[in-house]
Amino acid sequence: MYNSQTEKILPLKPNKGSLKGINFKYESGLQGILKTNKKVSKISFYILFSCFFTLLTSENSYSAMNNYKIDAKLNSKQRSLSGTEEIIIYNNSKENLDTIFLSLGLNNSYDTKISITEVTNSDNTILPSNIYRYRYLGKEIEDRAIYQVSLHSILAPNESITLKIKFDVSNLAKINGIIFFDDNINNIFTSNWYPRVINFEDGVWKKKDIDSNNYDLNLIINEDEFPIASAIELNTENLKTGGNKKITYKIDKSRSFSLAVSNYISSETDQTKDGNIIKLYYKNNKASKFNKSILASAKEIMEFYYKIFGFYPYKQLAILPGNNALKGGYANTNMVILHQNYEKFENFKEFEYDLKWNLAYYIAQQYFGHYVGESGEYPKWITSGASLYLANYYVREKNIKVDYFNKVIKNYVDAARSGFNTQIFQTTDEIKNTDFDWENIIEKGKSAQIFKLLEYRLGRKTLLDSLKEITIKYANSFVNYNKFESVLETQSNKKLDSFFAQWVKENKRLDYAVTKIVQNKIGNKYQVKITVKKLGKISMPVSLAITFKNGNKVFQLWEGDRSEAELTYEYNDKVKSVQLDPAETLPDIDLSNNKLDAFDI
Repeated sequence: MYNSQTEKILPLKPNKGSLKGINFKYESGLQGILKTNKKVSKISFYILFSCFFTLLTSENSYSAMNNYKIDAKLNSKQRSLSGTEEIIIYNNSKENLDTIFLSLGLNNSYDTKISITEVTNSDNTILPSNIYRYRYLGKEIEDRAIYQVSLHSILAPNESITLKIKFDVSNLAKINGIIFFDDNINNIFTSNWYPRVINFEDGVWKKKDIDSNNYDLNLIINEDEFPIASAIELNTENLKTGGNKKITYKIDKSRSFSLAVSNYISSETDQTKDGNIIKLYYKNNKASKFNKSILASAKEIMEFYYKIFGFYPYKQLAILPGNNALKGGYANTNMVILHQNYEKFENFKEFEYDLKWNLAYYIAQQYFGHYVGESGEYPKWITSGASLYLANYYVREKNIKVDYFNKVIKNYVDAARSGFNTQIFQTTDEIKNTDFDWENIIEKGKSAQIFKLLEYRLGRKTLLDSLKEITIKYANSFVNYNKFESVLETQSNKKLDSFFAQWVKENKRLDYAVTKIVQNKIGNKYQVKITVKKLGKISMPVSLAITFKNGNKVFQLWEGDRSEAELTYEYNDKVKSVQLDPAETLPDIDLSNNKLDAFDI
């Protein structure tokens, strides 16, 4: 909600005492600090969220665990939810605190809304609270995704205060008879179904850095309804009044908690040989005939990844139906939503290949995107690229004939060829203001290309070993550019500074050409001089396929580090043609100059 080139957000209340640079610590004994900006003074708190949820973090670490204790009641007919939360805040800083901010994310998502109905302190005094307002271009504007609470009195250093918050959620999303509680980690402004405390630093809402959490949920629904959750179900209790039941769930070390409720859902369960549970939820319709394929594919993929990483991040994977008018699907933490437009495929093999690719990609996202996160300040090229690479590795190993990986790479190459700025080091806040499909072109296409090049440069085993090391070092935490490069360099024993500078930090393009072939017979040999040029600004080793008149081939390697080079070789046969990068591993923006036929002597 701010323009980085003009004005920053200006709260109507002074920043002093707001959650600028806030750090949280929580009452239950686990202590911690959320990431802070070193340029701003630090405020730290102890917070206990009871009745609704409890957040727990550890000092200066993105691997901090937030514990959410959730008590919620759903009215499915009205598509509404009610809840409360109690917060005990201890000011452990040297500054006074007078305001806290909460994210009401769903106020920006279609017609779903979160509203806070009352905020009180420990003696039940109602505190002034309202939708957040700020000034922009001289005007006062409401941001209905943010809620601010003014404390009854200044909270001085080392003092504490208890806040009690009541809230309601209305117009929950309902698709094909299923009510979705979508808790998407990519942007808490648009999809959290419960209020979150949110940071405000230097005019920017720190909305993207979401740690892993521990969740305990008590959900009250109608006794005829069926809940779908990414967590393990611990207990179901039929209540004596109202025709309701209470289901208790638990999941640890999860970045979000998504669930759904319907009154006509069934489930099937399978288990991998490593003990991970797969729960497939489905409607009793014509799509249910694909259940066996879905469960078998998910099981095979989870066991395939288990061989790489030695674990699956969660005890259970939930798979549930999405929109029956769409193909594909999406992933939330420990949950895969598969759209059910299965009948649109021409044959079963086409459906099976598409299904396996999608499941491979969404299950890979459980490792990279959920278990190992990326802040989202820039396009999430590491976790997105790793997920795409793993899915492509799976389909190649299983000889599944789909080409989604190279299709997303083509999106990037086409954009680079057209002159778009594909630099990864552009903040998402800035790039969102451009008319540019950056998520498909940069976050998917360019990241997939980078991983393809890394395999080419380091070897498959080294790259896979590096990904495994990242899941160990940054479990339930965040990986970034420097951490990723460090792990790769350690595993490969190679310096990768120039590689990452070209592909991540800059907006350069790759373009090689073969421009001349001269060959002369000297004795019984043919001396061949091949002129190659680097027309773009990226330097990468490039292979040459040299084809002889008799049809045989040899391969050579040019480092590709000079603007022009003459490569000289001797062969027993005459050369017919030379082609650069015959496997098309590199994203050359102009393939027309990559092959040249030799003239006869």
